Amino acid sequence: MKRWHQDFRITHREWTKHRRTYHPDSACPCDDQAGRFRKTDAHDCGRARCFLCHHAKLLRQKTHEERLADVSLREQLLALRR
Repeated sequence: MKRWHQDFRITHREWTKHRRTYHPDSACPCDDQAGRFRKTDAHDCGRARCFLCHHAKLLRQKTHEERLADVSLREQLLALRR
């Protein structure tokens, strides 16, 4: 496990990017939370299904199990309609 001081440069860089991009002129609660960006990206909006932030995750191919689950769900929904 990394200690906070090993990630300090990365954390500070992400915090600076966030302040420069989103809050150039105003005071924001994140001004006092430099450690807030330790494990996140400054340009991440926080929504898991956001295509702009998570396009690599959303464009991947479905696994065999996911395809089987989709087929099973469709069959169950058809059975409920009857």
